[in-house]
Amino acid sequence: MRGWTAILISNSTEHVELTQPVSNRGSILLGELVAIKLVIDFLIIPNNRKNTESIKIFSDSQSAIGILTLNWKSDNYGKTIHDIKFGILALKSEGSIVSIEWTPGHADIQGNELADQLAKKAAQEAEKIQSIPIFTKQDIQKGAKDSVMLKWQNRWDTSDKGRRYYAFQQNVKNTLPKDKPSTEIYRITTSLRTGYCNLNSYKSMICPALIDKCSCGQIETVDHYLLDCENYEEAREKLRSALYFITSKLTLESEVLLATTENDNYKHHIEDIQHLLGVFIKDTGRFTK
Repeated sequence: MRGWTAILISNSTEHVELTQPVSNRGSILLGELVAIKLVIDFLIIPNNRKNTESIKIFSDSQSAIGILTLNWKSDNYGKTIHDIKFGILALKSEGSIVSIEWTPGHADIQGNELADQLAKKAAQEAEKIQSIPIFTKQDIQKGAKDSVMLKWQNRWDTSDKGRRYYAFQQNVKNTLPKDKPSTEIYRITTSLRTGYCNLNSYKSMICPALIDKCSCGQIETVDHYLLDCENYEEAREKLRSALYFITSKLTLESEVLLATTENDNYKHHIEDIQHLLGVFIKDTGRFTK
């Protein structure tokens, strides 16, 4: 948990310390914006301003200053930025002169160094707090996702279907490779990947006298063999169900089945996928001599 602090120094010797914990998922920029917002929210109350006519806010964040004074575009923290700008307009409408200026960080400037010390203290105290206000969109999204997943998992675990699929998943895991695919299976998968394989579409290209169709009546391409042929529907359904627990994909895709280690999306599952494809090839018997 991070903590952010603002120090208000007036013409008198007194100063006001404002602190706020910020989510771990919030960036440094968010913290700088929150610190500025703390000042605006405090000064928007008339009794806190007393007779102050000129307000100078110093920040060591050039990004925060650019967003607030030069209208730099920011894809995040829209509400915080809007609240700050709205507060500045409110202060100006009441006769205050408000400016935001840059100050170097960690340069032995008294107010800045004091703010850094208090920010560290606020972060330490924030660790002890059980409930912290949510500041970021990421917090909201994660909280919603965690809540939904927890409810879904509880229902799934207590249902007959969930227990049945869990048992099936465990069975699938037990069949995953302990050894590399055989040389013959490796040769077949490589030929499917290149398209130069013992399927009728390719053989008819080599010898036009041969028929390019599968026994089911469709042109026998690699995609047809892997994804469509009705002759192998039982083996394909077995492959689809097993592959789901590895890739979370409900549909089969030749790009996934024939993926190589260069495919970043599935590089951690290549051996498992190749094993399942090998099982499919054996179950279909299409390449049996």
